[in-house]
Amino acid sequence: MHTENKVYLFNGNGLDMWCDRKGNAVAWSADNDVLTVVPGSGDILTKEEFGDVQLHIEFRLPEAKDGVKASTGIYMHGRYQIQITDSFDVEEPGVLDCGAYFNFMRPRVNACKKAGEWQTLDIIFRAPTLCANGNVSDFARATVIMNDVLIHNNQYFARERGDAAIEYDFQAKRGPVLIENKGAAVEFRNIYAINL
Repeated sequence: MHTENKVYLFNGNGLDMWCDRKGNAVAWSADNDVLTVVPGSGDILTKEEFGDVQLHIEFRLPEAKDGVKASTGIYMHGRYQIQITDSFDVEEPGVLDCGAYFNFMRPRVNACKKAGEWQTLDIIFRAPTLCANGNVSDFARATVIMNDVLIHNNQYFARERGDAAIEYDFQAKRGPVLIENKGAAVEFRNIYAINL
């Protein structure tokens, strides 16, 4: 690992690396090295933009409330969504379950732990490849490891976007990490990026 390329996005060091969609300060809670979604406060995204990058993020989902399971989304380049939701009891995960490329590609296996337990996502993301004329020759791809289990192996992302994606541009070589606020108090910790 090239530690000089490692960028700590959150490790209890405050929220200076993040902003809301308008570039303002983040209204989420940061306490005891844990970043918690504040329902109704909007999505957050990194101030820094990344190209090819490895993202490490740890998350903890709250228990279902009134039968509704918590969920959120991690958006690479602010555009490509990897779903986070409580899918522990799902035998055959689908395109809306935890670890899926949202509404496009299901994870190879269900690696989800129970709500209330800390879980990890390691995402090795490759930006779109462009031809000399600027057109896309290969779409964005990612290898995703969840809780030490390979769930996507260099799989490309569809030409669709998640609901919270920033304005779409398939030719963008760089973009922020965006975490979606879907109204549940999901917790995060130990978030870092390694520029590749």
